Amino acid sequence: MVLKTDYDPAKDIPDLASKVIVITGGTAGSGKQTILTLSKHAPSHLLFTGRNTKAANEVIDEAQALSPSTIFSFIPCDHWPVFPHINSSRCERDTLQNRAHRRPNLQRRHHGRTTGLSKDGYEIQFAINFLAHALLIRILLPALEETFATEADARIVLLDLKTPQENLDLGSKWLRYAQSKLAMMLYAKLLAKRYPNFASIAIHPGIALTGLVEDQLFGDRLWLKTATFGQNIPVQEGVYNACWAATARIGKDQRVAGGMFQPVGIRTRDTKFSSDEELAERLWEWTEEQLESYK
Repeated sequence: MVLKTDYDPAKDIPDLASKVIVITGGTAGSGKQTILTLSKHAPSHLLFTGRNTKAANEVIDEAQALSPSTIFSFIPCDHWPVFPHINSSRCERDTLQNRAHRRPNLQRRHHGRTTGLSKDGYEIQFAINFLAHALLIRILLPALEETFATEADARIVLLDLKTPQENLDLGSKWLRYAQSKLAMMLYAKLLAKRYPNFASIAIHPGIALTGLVEDQLFGDRLWLKTATFGQNIPVQEGVYNACWAATARIGKDQRVAGGMFQPVGIRTRDTKFSSDEELAERLWEWTEEQLESYK
């Protein structure tokens, strides 16, 4: 399937020479493709996280060929289990804060479905897909606010998926995954409410058969491919919506902060749970309590 859109990143992404971009999970799949797509527009500095240093070096080599002027920085960061590499040492936290201190745009990728608990004792999907990234956002908030003070264009792009938007007390693997995505959608709204100086946007990237799908167990992989038959798009097009959210020229009269957008740049309607303000506030308070010890 080809994505039906007039969006063309080659023409629609502006020059990024003044931009600093942070991407989580950039060594493969849609994260890598996002780096390559944005690199063609020469950002000033592009930082990305991941677990595989060898793969990261290959990404840097490929991206550097597209944009010799860009500084590319890989930050080893294992989101399994949860907070470790981002926050286990002050050195790594300072690396993120110092390198991304000007004009950051943060893109946070989703990290698939798995089971079990983190070493911190959190349900692993909620820990990886939500809590670890909430911590990263907290770390970068000072840089985002500084960016707004100088050029009024700082953004957080949170990748979500079309999943069952259920409440936070369900049990199966797929519903636990959905909970983590609902949490991220609510968090985007909360960030937009509490930090109105920069745009916090949740986006659905589309359905691309990346390693997140191919690495599933056979039964899950078969179910996914059956459920999404006829909807799959190439990986190259699977990053269009993220690139739009991170770089599109957004006028002051365009209300995008806190919204959820499907490809490309189409605002979706809230569901019962994604519009639940009480649930959102409970999530914010709980998240702040959990992250308090990681300052």
